[in-house]
Amino acid sequence: MMIKLPFAQYRQAEICEYEGQPLINALPPINSPQDTAKMLARFPKVDEAEKALPAHIRRHAMMRIVDQFLYPTKSHLQLEQMISGMIRRGYLSRNIAVPDYHRNLDAVAHTDFNAIVRNAGNEALVSSIIGCSGTGKSTAVEAILKTYPQAFYHPEYQHA
Repeated sequence: MMIKLPFAQYRQAEICEYEGQPLINALPPINSPQDTAKMLARFPKVDEAEKALPAHIRRHAMMRIVDQFLYPTKSHLQLEQMISGMIRRGYLSRNIAVPDYHRNLDAVAHTDFNAIVRNAGNEALVSSIIGCSGTGKSTAVEAILKTYPQAFYHPEYQHA
């Protein structure tokens, strides 16, 4: 099965560090807290007929509503900024517009992987989200990551 990737559409870099970085400039814009709140908010529709159901049945309908509900808090907004920054910072050392990047890829492709290979400057950015079970940690991360396309095709750079 062939997957057709959307073509990358580049936007103006928001900060000078991101100029000339196609992988970063193809991403959605950096969101303001207000835009993030609108983007993440999920308020399920409640069927009027369900409101008239007996309480013991209505409780089951509420479980569906809870699964679909997300009211963004300050923590959600901070988490979105953290993920946005981590994605962009991770792409800084992977500039597909620079010939050195492609030479590096070719070198890795011909490397004997019995030897240890380390690309200097490519340390991973990591973070932890800690909280009680069922408080929405995974839901929040999934909601944020769904705002990013999974992949783009960069025809000018022959890269996806």
